Amino acid sequence: AAPFSGARKRTFEGGHGPGLGLIVLPSLPPYEALHPLVVHIPIGVLFVAWMPMVIGLLDSKRRHTWWACGGGLLAVGTIACVLAAMTGESAAGIVGSPTQVISDAIEYHEERAERARNLFIATTLVYLAVWFAYAKIKNSRKGMVLIFGSALVVITYAAAMIELVNTGHSGGVLVHRHGVF
Repeated sequence: AAPFSGARKRTFEGGHGPGLGLIVLPSLPPYEALHPLVVHIPIGVLFVAWMPMVIGLLDSKRRHTWWACGGGLLAVGTIACVLAAMTGESAAGIVGSPTQVISDAIEYHEERAERARNLFIATTLVYLAVWFAYAKIKNSRKGMVLIFGSALVVITYAAAMIELVNTGHSGGVLVHRHGVF
């Protein structure tokens, strides 16, 4: 007989076996408590989204595939940025009655988050415009679109990333210095 044969039966019947029964996941926290979970998604995704874009500049044979990958990551990261800002607004409402220093820190973090969100929306739109222009334009002008379009994407992406880093840092200060969760 298998060593856990009785445990399996007890687990399905409501007993407590050694974990061979059904796995029960915890329920999701309330919406306003999702912010700490959601904020890490845009940070991770947007820190790597530029990589396939650069590879696409270098690999002309698979350029559109790399750019589609980079654009997809940029879009997912931007949507996550919007969700992080939305959950952050809700989370700010449950802080209670903070001190003036904490209120100022929350306000600073909110302003940075809104700016990062808006910059990534703009960057995504610029990226899509450059990608579609490159796909539709005549071959003789593709080089010009590639150079100027890439420069515009790099400028907007860099500005958005700087803002995202500052937003993440100000959020870290709220949690680790001021104890706001």
